[in-house]
Amino acid sequence: MEQKYTFVGNYKTKGTYLVGNNLKLLITKRKHVTPTKSTFFILDKTTAPGTYISSLYSIDDNQYKFDYKGVNYILTYLGAETAQINLID
Repeated sequence: MEQKYTFVGNYKTKGTYLVGNNLKLLITKRKHVTPTKSTFFILDKTTAPGTYISSLYSIDDNQYKFDYKGVNYILTYLGAETAQINLID
């Protein structure tokens, strides 16, 4: 059965994890970056072994965009311990 995601919301940051909204998202760095792939990507680690969500594209200091199944989102780090994900209009 396919996982339904509701990414929009506030998250606590714990290292490279975003925790909140009943999700545990891992922000990680690619070992082998190519011209067509961004340096960072996001995984859902709520349940093992984890699910690939999207590449993360930097758009500003502390802001990244990503998409999942045609829906565009913006991830904003609000401080050392908080982050927020919103829809991009």
